[in-house]
Amino acid sequence: MVTRHAAGTLRPLALAAMPGEPQVSPVPSSVRAALSDPHWRRAMEEYAALLANQTWDLVPRPPGSNVVTGKWIWTHKRRADGSLDRYKARWVLRGFTQRPGVDYDETFSPVVKPATVRTVLSLALSRSWPVHQLDVKNAFLHGTLTETVYCSQPAGFVDSSRPDMVCRLNKSLYGLKQAPRAWYSRFAAYLLTLGFVEAKSDTSLFIYHHGAETAYLLLYVDDIVLTASSPSLLRRIINSLQQEFAMKDLGVLHHFLGVTVQPRPTGLLLHQRQYTLDILERAGMTDCKPYSTPVDTQAKLSEAAGNPVPDPTAYRSLAGALQYLTFTRPDITYAVQQICLHMHDPREPHLTALKRLLRYLRGTVDYGLLLHRSHSTDLVVYTDADWAGCPDTRRSTSGYAVFLGGNLVSWSSKRQPVVSRSSAEAEYRAVANGVAEASWLRHLLAELHSPPLLEHACLLRQRQCGVPLHQPCSAPADQACGDRPSLCPRSGRHRRCSGPPRPDHLPVCRHLHQGPPVLHILRVSLQPQHHRWLVASVGGLVCVLLFMSSLQLRCAGSSDCGGVLEYVCIKAHIWPMYDSNIATLLGLAQE
Repeated sequence: MVTRHAAGTLRPLALAAMPGEPQVSPVPSSVRAALSDPHWRRAMEEYAALLANQTWDLVPRPPGSNVVTGKWIWTHKRRADGSLDRYKARWVLRGFTQRPGVDYDETFSPVVKPATVRTVLSLALSRSWPVHQLDVKNAFLHGTLTETVYCSQPAGFVDSSRPDMVCRLNKSLYGLKQAPRAWYSRFAAYLLTLGFVEAKSDTSLFIYHHGAETAYLLLYVDDIVLTASSPSLLRRIINSLQQEFAMKDLGVLHHFLGVTVQPRPTGLLLHQRQYTLDILERAGMTDCKPYSTPVDTQAKLSEAAGNPVPDPTAYRSLAGALQYLTFTRPDITYAVQQICLHMHDPREPHLTALKRLLRYLRGTVDYGLLLHRSHSTDLVVYTDADWAGCPDTRRSTSGYAVFLGGNLVSWSSKRQPVVSRSSAEAEYRAVANGVAEASWLRHLLAELHSPPLLEHACLLRQRQCGVPLHQPCSAPADQACGDRPSLCPRSGRHRRCSGPPRPDHLPVCRHLHQGPPVLHILRVSLQPQHHRWLVASVGGLVCVLLFMSSLQLRCAGSSDCGGVLEYVCIKAHIWPMYDSNIATLLGLAQE
């Protein structure tokens, strides 16, 4: 294993300056080096803010007390295009030296869910509401502590007249285990005085609704997104927040949590181009040859296949970084899920799959998620399951995609927790996950005062053996289902069902769409290495099906495929997207 010290990653790096900007000072390695550089010395003026905020009181060190030490952290803050924004220095405490029950108790602090962010942006876009982003300066310094915490004086700023004294904290500092919770409690308490209500579906979402005025506020630690029904209401809320906290209005939403938001004539484009380039640079694959598909479907990854990788830390670091990239890239969700399954013991085939995904990202750097203006708040859920796909545990992989008025707001690809004894059982588990997500989104929309127009959500899934979702098995379908393989729960081996076939249908319930969906084929194109793509439209949804074996299709309706399209003898991974976004999202419209 190559350690970070041997690789030289701990040494300060002189970052290259962008065209038109002066030379960037490297990250200092000590306090003395930082104080000798004018750029970093100005950045360390945060110490003055700590004193002005009355963050601590200097007191003699109590005998037997736990004194938390700290260190200065220096970093370059860059804009979305990679240019230098400012030098940033922060005094951070070593929270790992705290003792539970002595200087900290509760530490949990909620953060907003990605699906909530996409849902709020979709509603604001459809209503043409202004969306601003706010930044709180030294957010954690505003939190009030309920525990008694002692820390050492900041290095380089020790009081010469009282060098042996320690700091008894009145406010929280960065690095403390309870710092995020203290800041959230303080900020949420103030929002309640302004008339906001904390959402029960997502406690990091705050809703203001009085008469015809409505506003939504999303909180992710110290990053805030605020949208309101009118510019005057937006300005009143910002002014109230600035009176209580040191807050800066960054204007119209453009860069939030590493996601770049670009306005388009038809909506908003969410992408993570710079973040993708950073991942490729970290992996040393900036100039690699692009690949057209993110995953190889000819073989499943096994836990014990191949030799262990020489540097598992690098594998885990890249896999963790790719997880956050799925914020705007639903097309890589399945591939990232397969890679993350082997983080505990990565091997050479797993590293090969990781590099293949990075090659795919190299050719799709500019892809993102496009949100359209839509006045509909109806929910449509698509589910699918890959039965017994794991070669080691024989567990299935289930996935779903939830659309809000034509905008993709939530998706998931996750291995099921138990072994499914048949393909129908695996499908039911996938449907249950999709229904749970749809139920949560319905509650979220109700709290946002935007309930769906339809009383029930629409749920669609891929049919197997030609059996409609809303109908019991017919005679021809019974013959096909009677030869359906199942999985033994003990041995994990395939076996044939005996006795009467099990109907592959769902009872009519509130989450079930009773009418058959209308599908029609748009185009079938061949990709390298015998991969075949089928692009089909399902009521405004485009499903991209990547098949392993030969493709056989038959239409259950008229000859023009006006009825239900049936899939026969296929294995597929489904990546849904809106049909008008197909060129932007995946680029599959190119011949």
